Amino acid sequence: MAGRLLWTWATRRNRQRSLHVLPIECRCLPRTDLQVEDVPLAAPILIEQFPNGLTLLAEPMATVRSAAFNFLVPAGCMHDPPDRLGLSALLAEMISRGAGSRSSRELIIAFNSLGLDRAESSGTLHLRLAGSTLARNLIPALELYADVILRPHLPEAELE
Repeated sequence: MAGRLLWTWATRRNRQRSLHVLPIECRCLPRTDLQVEDVPLAAPILIEQFPNGLTLLAEPMATVRSAAFNFLVPAGCMHDPPDRLGLSALLAEMISRGAGSRSSRELIIAFNSLGLDRAESSGTLHLRLAGSTLARNLIPALELYADVILRPHLPEAELE
């Protein structure tokens, strides 16, 4: 059957979204062996609000041996002062250049020793710090990011 393939899914707020893709040639065969009971349901999203204002959203996945995380800090370019546009982008670039008791080099070595795939970026509303690693390395990775977020070095000589 030739035609447009339409992908449809529901968002977390139960709003239906659709994506149209290029016309393709496809042939769909019905599956008679699949029962509703065979389809695993997604685990519930866990939400925890901490006294300091931090909100934790977690989606446990029992079959996955990795862990991914995102910190969204309200420090995006929308918050840049008019006379210092680009400040949030600079912060995203500089924030992981040393934190807590670690120099820039020591911090990078610590990230790499955990096999941490990481990214820092500045968006309109938030500074985003993200990473993924093996699940067994999650707590040490979060400890490193606690230093990055709470105790970044941000050397003044490099910021001028």
